[in-house]
Amino acid sequence: MNQTRPPTLTELDARLAAHRRQQAEEEARRTHRRFLVPRSTLDLASRVLNDLIAAVLIAVAFGVTIDSIFNSWPWGIIGMFLLGGAAAVRNVYQTASRMADDGTAPVPPPLDTRQDRDAATPPAPTTEKRG
Repeated sequence: MNQTRPPTLTELDARLAAHRRQQAEEEARRTHRRFLVPRSTLDLASRVLNDLIAAVLIAVAFGVTIDSIFNSWPWGIIGMFLLGGAAAVRNVYQTASRMADDGTAPVPPPLDTRQDRDAATPPAPTTEKRG
């Protein structure tokens, strides 16, 4: 008869670690798709602009409604405009923070990629007179 031995603790630990890694990768993929993380600077700009405009427009719509109900023209619009602006800034901050934490924020290219920039630069002319 062939008897198979049970797996050792180290083998079980390795299998468990591999399974946890796989679960974390799947969760990261689901999270990435759910938040639709921007992949380029244009995507980021459009998302930020959308956050700014949407928050302010919704707040102003609520302000108009408040003004029409309580007959307090223009104080509802003014107050809700300020509140919408604050909400918009908060939304943009959260988006930027989440992208910085995930490491998915677009990174601009370096300004100068030459390794020997200082060696290639000619010396500046001197202005002192000799003689």
